[in-house]
Amino acid sequence: MTPSDAPTPPPSDGGGPRPPRGKGGRRRAREERRPRRRSAAHPEGDAPRLGDRAPGIYRGLSNWIDERLAAELEEVELTARDGLPEEIELRIRFPFVRDPRGRRRAERSFRIALENQLDALCDQLRTDHLGYRDGHVYCPWCSSPVCEHSLPPDPRSILQGFHPTGVPIWRDLGSWLLERGDDRLDRLYRDRPLPLAVRRDGEELTEEILPEFAEALRPMKIAGAISAGYFLLPARQGGEQAIAITALALERRDSSGAPHYSLNLVSLLPPPHHLPTLLAERVVPLLSDWVANLRQELSLVRDRWLEERRGGRRLSVGECRALVDRALESGAQYLEKRLRRRQARTDHAEDRASDPERPTATALSDALAAPADALFHDRRERTVIVRGPHNRVHVFRADGTHITSIQYSGDSIRERIATRRWVPLERPRIESLREGIAARRRLDDPASERGEASS
Repeated sequence: MTPSDAPTPPPSDGGGPRPPRGKGGRRRAREERRPRRRSAAHPEGDAPRLGDRAPGIYRGLSNWIDERLAAELEEVELTARDGLPEEIELRIRFPFVRDPRGRRRAERSFRIALENQLDALCDQLRTDHLGYRDGHVYCPWCSSPVCEHSLPPDPRSILQGFHPTGVPIWRDLGSWLLERGDDRLDRLYRDRPLPLAVRRDGEELTEEILPEFAEALRPMKIAGAISAGYFLLPARQGGEQAIAITALALERRDSSGAPHYSLNLVSLLPPPHHLPTLLAERVVPLLSDWVANLRQELSLVRDRWLEERRGGRRLSVGECRALVDRALESGAQYLEKRLRRRQARTDHAEDRASDPERPTATALSDALAAPADALFHDRRERTVIVRGPHNRVHVFRADGTHITSIQYSGDSIRERIATRRWVPLERPRIESLREGIAARRRLDDPASERGEASS
């Protein structure tokens, strides 16, 4: 045996005991001799590692994403994986807390951050499937939802209409209102603009398009629209940016003839804002609430169609369009109501607000008094539903912000529950909702808080 063939002796360990003989002993000896990898963050010792936990974390997160996408996209008949790219990027915001008492708040913040990102992804998949993309308007000239003509040229522009060839026409909101002689124009040019809204007729927007280009808009139809602005967004370089937005009510009909209505929101947002995320994270609460209210109003049109069909009558296209016009008019007035409420309540408004026959007047008290089985999550609109007495239905954001109140028929309520559009609200969300409502009630009526404290 040459020196090169001789076995390499085990490394010396300073005269310590030799490793035990046998198969198990040799394996342990090899493991002891193998150098351990050091963490860059912990060069002097072993860092905690995910190890075998990583596959379980991956499977759990993947299953949760699948279930949430399946529930959110059920209305447009998409499966959880339809249209998804091979990879999606999630920004993990991990609130690190040392105090156990703050863990519940940290867990809620972590969950909401993930849910908001998935909500934005769902919005994108839903709009792509329906043939349009939020932020853009469908361009009949290019027969495309995304092209060089489909975005406004600047954040303050609205969709005025279309050229005969189908190219969208954009117009500065202020200039457009000046041309129309709108006496509210001065509101846009205050130090802090007060948003206003104008309802638009669908035919008004599309009447100039030649038939051969109008064909590209089918099977969707612009049933109506609202032009609104200015909303103030935080700008990347500091300060705020005023934006306008065009909300298009799009109509499509399924094989049974039932109408489906969706909102195509058209606006050029300054970076880094992304429209679905902006709405989901309530960066501008007034804008988010306005859009949620508008979607709720449009959903009632389909509900009315279904109710009439169950009664043996079928609403005509003209009757549906009249209901859409009414919903859009209500959506346009919503901004005015919110702004009036923000500035000051007149004596007349106070009298109306105290009227027990008005659903809105009882929203907060109904929500705080409602049992757990009267609280639901609306999977389509991602709002909280409170079912009050006498078929009063109140719509809230998850943080307790009241959006609107509606008087539903018993059949409409039962159908929403049976089709699982409304699903029972989870216990943590119930507690969070009630905490938010109680806080807002104290802000609205400080005297009640003092009374509670003294009793």
